[in-house]
Amino acid sequence: MLVPDTNGRDKAVVMDFGLAKERRADPAIQKLTATGIILGTPEFMSPEQIRGKQLDARSDIYALGIVAFEMFTGKLPFQGRNAQEMMIARLRGTPQTLRQVRPDLPANLEKALARSLATSPDDRFPTATEFAEALTAVAHGDDRGGGGLLGKLFK
Repeated sequence: MLVPDTNGRDKAVVMDFGLAKERRADPAIQKLTATGIILGTPEFMSPEQIRGKQLDARSDIYALGIVAFEMFTGKLPFQGRNAQEMMIARLRGTPQTLRQVRPDLPANLEKALARSLATSPDDRFPTATEFAEALTAVAHGDDRGGGGLLGKLFK
């Protein structure tokens, strides 16, 4: 989100990607995000988080993939009329593809976001660095030529 800073200029701040958990949290706080308890923003929760399973960095990559999809399209990759339908769609459904919503975007971007949104954590990027590298590669030039993604988005 963009918010005004003390100089009157906008600055970017992270608002909410589901539910943040401090690594050094005391035992009382750690209980709030324990395995088996579902907490978070339904639109950004990974399938394993919905199921109350063990989470790792790949759950964050999933949430980041949803945020990126929304940033590129203005829409969420899964649809539902309420929080419960959104969670069920994430467990049973297939996300919209990026190019269903924005056919002008490169296929390699669609491929990177699809991998970040894989139902199984084993099929996602193993690290945020690898996800970032895939997005950087798209930004520097897509598979259709034409100057890369950044040039297309910021003409």
